Amino acid sequence: MTDGHVIAEGLRLAREPYATARPEAFLLDGVARVADGRPLYGDLETLPFIVHVYNPATYLIVGTLSRVFRLDMPGMLELGRGISLACTALLAVLMAWIVRRETGSPPAALLAAAALIYFSSPLLDGFFRLRPELPAKLATVGAMAAVLSAHRHRAYAAALLFFTAFAFKQPYISAPIGTFLYLLATGARRDAWRLAGTLGSLLLVFFAAMAVWSGGHYYECAVLSMAWNDVEPWDALRANVLPLADRIGGLLAAAPVAIVILARSPRHRVLIAWLAVSLVTTWYTAGKYGAHLNYYAELGVVLLLLAAIACGLARGAWRWCVLLPLVAHVAYEWLEDRPWKRRFDGTEVVNLDAYVEGFRDLEGKLLVTNERLAVRLGDPEVLDWVLMKHLAERGHFDKSQLFGRIGAGYYDYVVVDPQVSSRVEGEVFEAVRRGPYERTLRDRDWNKMQTFRRRPSHPGP
Repeated sequence: MTDGHVIAEGLRLAREPYATARPEAFLLDGVARVADGRPLYGDLETLPFIVHVYNPATYLIVGTLSRVFRLDMPGMLELGRGISLACTALLAVLMAWIVRRETGSPPAALLAAAALIYFSSPLLDGFFRLRPELPAKLATVGAMAAVLSAHRHRAYAAALLFFTAFAFKQPYISAPIGTFLYLLATGARRDAWRLAGTLGSLLLVFFAAMAVWSGGHYYECAVLSMAWNDVEPWDALRANVLPLADRIGGLLAAAPVAIVILARSPRHRVLIAWLAVSLVTTWYTAGKYGAHLNYYAELGVVLLLLAAIACGLARGAWRWCVLLPLVAHVAYEWLEDRPWKRRFDGTEVVNLDAYVEGFRDLEGKLLVTNERLAVRLGDPEVLDWVLMKHLAERGHFDKSQLFGRIGAGYYDYVVVDPQVSSRVEGEVFEAVRRGPYERTLRDRDWNKMQTFRRRPSHPGP
């Protein structure tokens, strides 16, 4: 599937009133919690097991606006997706503006905007979903625009924007580190320490505020739960080589020549420093358990900026040495006989209305293993099952709490989705079958979900 089709399919899915992937459902639950005034970050050691792993900006912005305008869940999704789409458009404009300002070349500026859309996977992964990545990328590129400027307050502006990116998602740290190292190496020590001091102060205030606001649970959910993850960077890199070559091979091939060109321009060496740090951080974070190609998005953005600015600055053969890999990639993209085809990462969209209304009519406590349905019903018992399995295997969560409740008939109804995302859901299915429950419904249309109710003869918990 070409990137044009990815964009078209993404825009189609952006109009759906339901979460189109598990991570979007998780974001939606966090937004709903903020909108309802419920705690965002929960206790990892007790049920309900609710883990929100991202920094709070997405939840707070969309949740607060949803509360002000009294939006329902489809409205929250529409608002959050609208923010992602707006950030996508602004990012394209900003990158074109940066390239035009740095090179004076309108064609190079157009190349930056067009290539951002063309290489949308992974550069713009999730642009049509309620996600934190697009605002984080926009803030990061905005910070680099400030760094490249000659304004005397550029360090303060960059620090504020770098902090904004971090407030959306934790991995966006390579640009401030690279910028700090570049400023030190070039003798701009005053700007370097202004940047570090301002950003460090903002982070100290942020962590202190989060500790108070979340009762310490932010640290558990957004820091420890990720730190406990398995990290296999070399295995992930080997697995991702072919998909990356398929998606951004032209940018990767153009990078060495672009680096040579920009190394001759002292003011643009900060982009090379950003790239160097991004290579290391991306290599490590993309090896995290559960990571996907979206973890290469920031690396793709800096590669594109390098290529576009190099095209604008270079002349003659040097320019063509940057352009030819991009042209070759476009030509390759249209070959029909390549051994692997690009696949869209969208999830089948199911109209949940009938399911939501049906299960809301059930009285009592529900345990629903399908996370998209559980979020739409409100107040899920477990979110997410994959992370629960991972933490339980490392001794950070006791699964016996959940299975004890099932065995005691604590839940009035249990809705099991046989299409599991972790082994724990399969164990739930077996525990329900052995427990004081009887099956009342097996859906024939969506995943063959099965509904169990506690036997009337059982006294309950």
